[in-house]
Amino acid sequence: MSYPENIPFKLFANCKLTAGKNFSTISDLENQGIQPIPNSLLTVLQENQGMSISEIKKLYTPDESTILDSYFSFLFENDYIFFTTSPEQFPEIEETWYAPEAIFSAIMDFRYEPSYDVIKVLNELSVLQCKHIQLRFFEIEDLTAVEHILKSLDGSTIISVDVLMPHKDSIIFDNLSYLFKYPRLSGITVFNAEKEETKSVEGKIATIDYSVSKINNCSSCGKIDQRYFTATINFYTESKNFNTCLNRKISIDENGLIKNCPSMIESYGHASNTNLHDVIVQGEFLKYWHIRKQEIKKCNECAFRNACSDCRAYLEDPTDIYSAPLKCGFKPESQNWEEWFNDPEKKRAIAYYNLEN
Repeated sequence: MSYPENIPFKLFANCKLTAGKNFSTISDLENQGIQPIPNSLLTVLQENQGMSISEIKKLYTPDESTILDSYFSFLFENDYIFFTTSPEQFPEIEETWYAPEAIFSAIMDFRYEPSYDVIKVLNELSVLQCKHIQLRFFEIEDLTAVEHILKSLDGSTIISVDVLMPHKDSIIFDNLSYLFKYPRLSGITVFNAEKEETKSVEGKIATIDYSVSKINNCSSCGKIDQRYFTATINFYTESKNFNTCLNRKISIDENGLIKNCPSMIESYGHASNTNLHDVIVQGEFLKYWHIRKQEIKKCNECAFRNACSDCRAYLEDPTDIYSAPLKCGFKPESQNWEEWFNDPEKKRAIAYYNLEN
């Protein structure tokens, strides 16, 4: 596909560049794709926007011009760039992030029955304008507690609920499907299942996912995986300004302790006698919201950092809140994903957190 060499080029505003140590990326925030690129192409894009390709070629040798041709063909064919005689009329997307909610999402962990007044907590979350909650049951006898919570959400600000629970022979698919009569239920994941399977719920735009993952407690969370990468404007701008895992989030662990994340050590009172509003105004609680990926060791050199969820609960150095996520197996040097649990450099931290693979 040919492109005009005498008209200035410009990167589409929804295509964002992230520089890495060994390679960089273009995040297409409209089509939600992430494209690795060589750092040499990043330099061309950063230093020469607003110039025509013929002008740019004058800055390089003939051999380098051949490489430039391949670069611009790739960019043009994939709709990363366009050509215009008025590049100044196409401003960049502002990289600010704002949400009106004091708390946007919450995690509530349970082992059998709750150890606190769940309705009290749900009411407090609604006051904080919370939109999403995740209910995680590590042990469960029946669906009574789940249904009790779903029934209690009428009139609340919560718009979606995800439920995670272990496989139990007495809780069949039809029992789970019945729960979708509650409109705020968005999905159910059943772990410790016999096989990986996704089943659609008749008459609903919803699925029940069965997973063979062995989960016994909250220590299973925090894994960094490219399957979880997100390339949207909201996620990208939040990543540039806040921590994408903990920002506007609050959690209650299976013992009723209020935390940033159930896996974290620090707690800020018990849900039975502490108001959630009193927690989210504390500086110690809020500090994790502001740990951006560009401030985290290893992440600040990773080209995927603005699409990655992060984890502050399990760290390569447990004494440093800016340490890299322990459960990340990505190797920027080789651009390969390896099993994090087998990394000899992580053994001390794995022992510290008493983790199992």
